[in-house]
Amino acid sequence: MVDFELPYHSSKSVNPRDLREISIPLQDYLRVFLKQPVFVRGQEDEGIFLITGCEGNLPRLRDAISRKFKQKIHSSSITVIANDLRQRPEETATPPETPEEVINEREELAARSAAQQAYIDQIEQDKQGLIQTYEAQQDIIKQESEEKLVSVKTDLTRQVKGLETILTEQKKQNEILEDRNKSLLATLEGITKTRAGPNSVICSSLSEQSLMVKRLDRILTSTGVPIPDINKVGSMELQDYVNAELGTNLTFEQIGRLTEKPVAFEGTQEYANLFSKYDLAVKNKKLLDAFKSADEVPDAVKPYFAAINKERTEKDIKDFETAKAEHAKSIDLFDKIRDIADVWRNCNRAIDALKRASWTIPIFVTHYKESGAYKLEIVAPAGEPDGKVDGLLENVIQKTIGKLNPIVSKGVNGLNRYVVQLPANATASVAQFGTIEVLNEVYKQSELVHVAGLEIIELSRSYVDAKTAAVPAATQIV
Repeated sequence: MVDFELPYHSSKSVNPRDLREISIPLQDYLRVFLKQPVFVRGQEDEGIFLITGCEGNLPRLRDAISRKFKQKIHSSSITVIANDLRQRPEETATPPETPEEVINEREELAARSAAQQAYIDQIEQDKQGLIQTYEAQQDIIKQESEEKLVSVKTDLTRQVKGLETILTEQKKQNEILEDRNKSLLATLEGITKTRAGPNSVICSSLSEQSLMVKRLDRILTSTGVPIPDINKVGSMELQDYVNAELGTNLTFEQIGRLTEKPVAFEGTQEYANLFSKYDLAVKNKKLLDAFKSADEVPDAVKPYFAAINKERTEKDIKDFETAKAEHAKSIDLFDKIRDIADVWRNCNRAIDALKRASWTIPIFVTHYKESGAYKLEIVAPAGEPDGKVDGLLENVIQKTIGKLNPIVSKGVNGLNRYVVQLPANATASVAQFGTIEVLNEVYKQSELVHVAGLEIIELSRSYVDAKTAAVPAATQIV
């Protein structure tokens, strides 16, 4: 995407207001003409208008600017020539919309990046340690097995019964070690030994992610349309969307003329052309209505009364009132088009933000034992209290475990927690496995799939064979 510079010339010093009087109408016009989310900002220190977000060639953009400035330039102190437009050097960075937005986004990204990097570093450190422990245990098992076998072979003839006892005990030890090794391998995939409550490091990371979910909530709320419609609106041209919403058949040029709010009717050239005739016609009509016949007219007024053309009088009044009504419709149509165009632009911004960020929302799932009963816990980052994403996450989780009447704690330290007590006959690991399977299926059927990915972080589950556990687990939980 290339940026462009449009120099301006002024006989006196300019202020930000002068620049805005040019940049804002030009920006709105270019967005309609080019059908792109173009931005125009006045750079007082450089003496230019900076045009960004334009995917097109220099001649087309010059043509659009030339068309615009055939219309009235709002600031008489600034002169703009379309042919002066030039491409900005590529190394020049695109200026931000506002410093506040950049600062907020940088702080948000820095916090998320720091939390994510700390988590990655810790996982990598744990992974290396677990690999070393696993390899050492494998060596120990191999060495112990070999030593036992040598001892058994040596004493085979004299200690047959003892050998059977030793082999039986060795088998038990090997099973214990094998289970332990499987647990260690599972830890490499993000699973740790059972504990009372979720892992504090992961919960801390999820709490940081609530900033991301809240930002996503704000982006989607700003569109003003339901989530399934965002892509539909964004894929339409502005002209098509405006006509679909208004039930009209306006051309691109007609919409372009309505991108600037019409002045009051009294300030138009049409008013100036019609008012004098209208004013005279109103006075003449009052005079015509005042007398039933020419005989009632005073002698001094009769010559003037006789010269009044009734049809012309009525036509002048009708022409003025029709023009006024049509102008009122233009103003009303402008307001509607402006609102529809805002929705269209917001949807396109939302789609662009979703594509650039590739949003992924993490959810934490674990189980633990408390007061003799197993409980299953799901933790998700909280969004805005009435946000769309927060509500979608709530629906996905409730559809997954809602039949078990979860105890819900929302918005505490940036987290939403859902805790259920498992049935007495449920196997905790199998139940957790099934819950995650159902959670993924519910997510795929929800509107959330159009907005962000879902990453499930799982703890406290020992090994479960998917072939044998998937069906009974799903049956137990939902």
